[in-house]
Amino acid sequence: MAEPQPSNVREGDQAPESVPASAEDRKQEAAMSSLDAKADAITATKADKDALGKAMQNLGEDVSGKKDEKPVEQKKAVKVDIADVSLLVR
Repeated sequence: MAEPQPSNVREGDQAPESVPASAEDRKQEAAMSSLDAKADAITATKADKDALGKAMQNLGEDVSGKKDEKPVEQKKAVKVDIADVSLLVR
């Protein structure tokens, strides 16, 4: 059986955060938390999404506005003997 827990402990509670001992640790923790906050705050706006979509569409276009359509080359099929494969695997 499990040990009985104190009444002030609730299931799912997080462990209390430890306080950094030195000033350097406090600065480092503050820097890390600010990075986390910045990462959460960064969201793409509608203008950013539209610009990205337009840029992606223009990737295949030439400067004159015509799309680059190169013929697809057919690659020659190569037959491989199973004995050669087993020789390479060993």
